[in-house]
Amino acid sequence: MATSIQLAREYNLNSRVVRSWIQTYRLQGKIRHSRNKRIFDTDFKLAVIDYYQTHEVTIAEVAARFDLLPGQVSHWRTLFKTGGIEALRPHQKGRKPKQMKSPKHPEKKPTSSELSENERLKAEIIKLKKELYDARLDAAILKKAAALFWNSKHDGKR
Repeated sequence: MATSIQLAREYNLNSRVVRSWIQTYRLQGKIRHSRNKRIFDTDFKLAVIDYYQTHEVTIAEVAARFDLLPGQVSHWRTLFKTGGIEALRPHQKGRKPKQMKSPKHPEKKPTSSELSENERLKAEIIKLKKELYDARLDAAILKKAAALFWNSKHDGKR
């Protein structure tokens, strides 16, 4: 069985690319072919960021788990850090469309205040999950340090 470095040398590829293929195959059981442009809603982006912040995994592992490219996950994380949930919303690109006639039976859409409140709460939940994860990690570190201190203190008395 060849290593990723051996395969990279044999086929003249970057070893990091080969490792990412192997990791994707291990997590998903397949290596996907390039796809057409996909559009992700804000909830999916938040779920990806939430998973990254609450688990001890790399961006590459998150990308493989959600069938994304690592650069996309990194970009969403940066957007969320700098602009919050608003930065993750899809924005219309290009020229504004011509104003069309309104339909006879308009659908009732949630107001912007309802949407922003909902999204604010989602962002707060993600923030609180991150804080909880950090607190649990701190507690585990302190527990481990106390155990080491306890063992070293009692080893000297024997």
